Amino acid sequence: MSGGLTWYLARSLGIVAYALLTASMLWGLWLSTRTPARQGRAWLLDVHKVLGGLGVLFVLGHLGALVADSYIDFGVVDLLVPFASGWQPRAVAWGVLALYLLAAVEVTSLLRRTLTRRSWRKIHLAAFAAYLMATAHFLTAGTDAGGRLVLSLTFGGVALVATGTLYRVVQHLTRPTRVHTPAKERSWSPPPPPTTPPSRPARLPPAPPQAASPPRPRLPVPSHPPGAPVAVRSLASAGGPSPSAPPPSPPPAA
Repeated sequence: MSGGLTWYLARSLGIVAYALLTASMLWGLWLSTRTPARQGRAWLLDVHKVLGGLGVLFVLGHLGALVADSYIDFGVVDLLVPFASGWQPRAVAWGVLALYLLAAVEVTSLLRRTLTRRSWRKIHLAAFAAYLMATAHFLTAGTDAGGRLVLSLTFGGVALVATGTLYRVVQHLTRPTRVHTPAKERSWSPPPPPTTPPSRPARLPPAPPQAASPPRPRLPVPSHPPGAPVAVRSLASAGGPSPSAPPPSPPPAA
């Protein structure tokens, strides 16, 4: 492959890689602000992942084209060690540092399930530093960065990313804070009673009418002289001697 073709290929791949990085940043900010989307948040996350993955692939293609190019004669050490390049070492160093940060963000994104959410978020914030370093590398080392159209698109993308970042910071600061209570200090409370009204019990059938019991016969009351005691009346009615009468006298002796 001729030197001129690889040089143009390296420049074009670098421009596309920077555009994909800008788009991935904007998509990630849109996703983090929890703005509702018509297609759903899962669609936003998939697009963000695809943009980041394509950006990394185009960066690797940019590096491969630079190694294969003979116009400046870059080596592997020049592209992987900061300030080791003989051609504009400061401008190339910005790109090398952005490469390492971008690789850390992409690898931790692929291994997100094996990391805690806090660790992943801290490493993922390095994407902002990687974008700033990539912008500095593009403006200082890119031979096409002097054009008006390229400068307008570059500063427009930077302005959009800065606006989205500022909005995300304000949203985070104005969000109500949650007080974390340790698990040992949490008191158990019974669940609230159900709000639905209780169901009516089934209506029982009426009891059958009971038959009326026959009247009890009355016993005849014995007659007795008026004014006599109860015990005397009872004995008299029975035909026996009265307890109050004197005992009979014995018969005279012969």
